[in-house]
Amino acid sequence: MGLDFADAEEATQEVLLQLLRVLSQWSAVGPKATFRGWLYRVARNVIIKYKRQLGGISWANGGEIPSDVVDQTTFAERQSEKFDRQFRQQIFVTITTRIQPLFSDRNWQAFWRTYVEAHDITTTASALNMRIGEVYVARSRILKRFREEAEKFSEGVVADRNCFGE
Repeated sequence: MGLDFADAEEATQEVLLQLLRVLSQWSAVGPKATFRGWLYRVARNVIIKYKRQLGGISWANGGEIPSDVVDQTTFAERQSEKFDRQFRQQIFVTITTRIQPLFSDRNWQAFWRTYVEAHDITTTASALNMRIGEVYVARSRILKRFREEAEKFSEGVVADRNCFGE
């Protein structure tokens, strides 16, 4: 989120301290409530607060928020969005790498061309020498499997904890 190494270490310590304070408040209420998502929000809020403090900013008494703080917050939000997008892309790559071997190359190409590359179903069927119905079936089966794997990620129940090569 735009911090240098020393500030990132400080912010990490702040995140850990905040977690010690609020961990008992976390609960998995709702179908999309994940610890990972909650932890991300806690960390993001702590880092934004930390970045504001770096500039010696104090508006607790009703003062104006300086424009550089607004700029920093906007930058932090853009960085957060960038991180979210990269995280989703990494999950997509990880899931597709896992499930691709489960399907024939022709079915995978039908899925990839029509779903990922947004090619026309009819054109794809013709190019792959498939019937239109076969393209729909292949795409549907692969999407179903993809969603099952994605659900495992959202629940935090990934068999291979080392899914990001760390």
